[in-house]
Amino acid sequence: MRIRHFSPIVRIFIILAALTSIHAQNSEAHLLKVAILPFENRTPNPNIDWVSSLFVDSYKTALGKRYRFQNVSETDTAKALEIIAEYRLSGKTRYQVFAAVTGAEVVMGGSFSPSGSDAILIESQLYAAHLDRLDVLDKQSTPIESSKLFPAVDRAASAAVALLKAGDKSGNEKPPLALPYLPRLAVYLPETNKATREEKAMRSAAEANLAGNGTHELVIAHEPALPAQGDERQKHLTREGLAYAVASEWVGSQLVLKLYSPLKAEALATFTGTGASREQSAAEAMKQVAAFLRGQRFHPQLEVTGLKGKDLQVELSGIKKRETSANGILRFEQQLPLGTDYVITIGTEPHSPAQRCFVLNATGRVTITGTNHIVVVCITQRYAIEGTVEGLTGGEVVVQVNDTERINLRENAPFRIPETFEDYEPLRLTIHSRPQAPPQQCDFINPPARVTGKNTKLRLYCMPLTQHWVTVSGSFPIMQGNSARAENLRPDASFPLNTLSGRFSVTAGYWAKYYLRYNILVGGEATYTYFQGTTDLYTSGGALVESGHTLFYHGIGLNALAGYPFKLPGNFFEKTRLVAFGGVGARYVSLRSSAPINLLSTLGPGAMVGFNWYYELSDRFQAGIRYHADLVYIPSEPYILQHAVGLQLGVRL
Repeated sequence: MRIRHFSPIVRIFIILAALTSIHAQNSEAHLLKVAILPFENRTPNPNIDWVSSLFVDSYKTALGKRYRFQNVSETDTAKALEIIAEYRLSGKTRYQVFAAVTGAEVVMGGSFSPSGSDAILIESQLYAAHLDRLDVLDKQSTPIESSKLFPAVDRAASAAVALLKAGDKSGNEKPPLALPYLPRLAVYLPETNKATREEKAMRSAAEANLAGNGTHELVIAHEPALPAQGDERQKHLTREGLAYAVASEWVGSQLVLKLYSPLKAEALATFTGTGASREQSAAEAMKQVAAFLRGQRFHPQLEVTGLKGKDLQVELSGIKKRETSANGILRFEQQLPLGTDYVITIGTEPHSPAQRCFVLNATGRVTITGTNHIVVVCITQRYAIEGTVEGLTGGEVVVQVNDTERINLRENAPFRIPETFEDYEPLRLTIHSRPQAPPQQCDFINPPARVTGKNTKLRLYCMPLTQHWVTVSGSFPIMQGNSARAENLRPDASFPLNTLSGRFSVTAGYWAKYYLRYNILVGGEATYTYFQGTTDLYTSGGALVESGHTLFYHGIGLNALAGYPFKLPGNFFEKTRLVAFGGVGARYVSLRSSAPINLLSTLGPGAMVGFNWYYELSDRFQAGIRYHADLVYIPSEPYILQHAVGLQLGVRL
């Protein structure tokens, strides 16, 4: 047959222009597996989603009237549609995943989009899984009105199906649907000697030695269709979809063959057939071409698309493994000879974000162009986001996550965002309105910056515009670094304060919780510390002043404080908080003896840091363990550092 340049419309469907040798040899045993994908609703109106299902029946009926084919199983179809709906797949990815799950070799589908005020544009598409190719077959505009919509869908189906190619039919049966996908090898015969014994010998030799056997499709053509110029020849091979072309020429009684590729201007190799006759020369030359092709080795490779995660692992026939974290071509180092069967599987799926990957054309045979159209398509896992509302005492709060619909929350209860989100998707949490009866402030506490799998939880906390707390604690103080110098006391004496035994301290505080977004506590505390004990007084020279002297220490402080509560990880600590706080204030320190002698009486600055680990008994009460360190600076005296550990109670006003 002669290869010619097709018109632009027909060229879109060149993949349907000839029969594969497989279908030609046994069309009944190799009926194509065909699936119809519900059309994608690209209008802003979800109320016409029902139109999608109309196309399935119409296209299946139109196909059944013209061709024989094999339907995919209903179970696989339902599973594929669930995945498409769950992951909200669109465009070519819908076809790829649908074909991978159902095993369909041909998927027909399309979309409908707005076309004026009361009309839709129907676009029919064909996806060839073996070629990973998506083409537009037909476009038609129709009103949504039922009386016109139903006939328009049938017309669109018939128009699209009419563009498909049929294979050879046996008897009076309908022909099978044909879809060539193997790379094509064209053998060009000389223009002369048509219908001669030499031509028949060349055809027989080509068919005997260069038959596809699953590695290519053999096409017999004539020499004038192959341009002589290198660049023109390359364009011709590319335009006609040829992987290789074999040009033939008789030189005397010997047949000379030249092998060309669209990737190179000059010939890849030249073969000369020897023999006593032209028939023998043709057979020998064809054998040389076949041996050259059989001697080729190919690195298996595949295309990765949709990858967002890390460490995708792909396996070749369960032996060789490759990892990648990027889209594009993934190549194995191992080389495979022509005709080798292979299987591509997913070893480990990507993480961060978590993804699910499918392999198109996972099984196959190495062709004259290698491993063709193996595609790994990855889709990102989607998760629902849930949350809880706490502290709401009336009214409603309106929230939104990213671009989903707003939801109104009116009670302290769990809630769920109506949409799902991709793993690792950034989150934008917006509060559009807050309760007004009574007025409250609401905000998300420690919100996640992005989706983190199934563990993405939201906590919406509402409270009065200012939340007031009163705390009381009793502590056991311990003094450090506090030995007074004798020369600066009156009378001239020194004593170790840390030897005093009777001691206690109390604090009373007021806290206001402002700025819920930042979870900050501000407030003030009053502290009182008391020490009592018996000690010996000495002069700076070491002389005993008084033995068994009773000392009394009183410390009073006022502090301005700021705190920040931390939520501890784990369900066990769900109702506990660790509040770190610190602040500064004034201190009054008095030290007297039973003589009575005023050993020390002064006012100075102080600082306090500490933490409170409390348990929420209810919305109004909390109890916990408190620790603080109180530092007092006294001019011309050493510092007084006090550590206090005790219990603290809190009540919300």
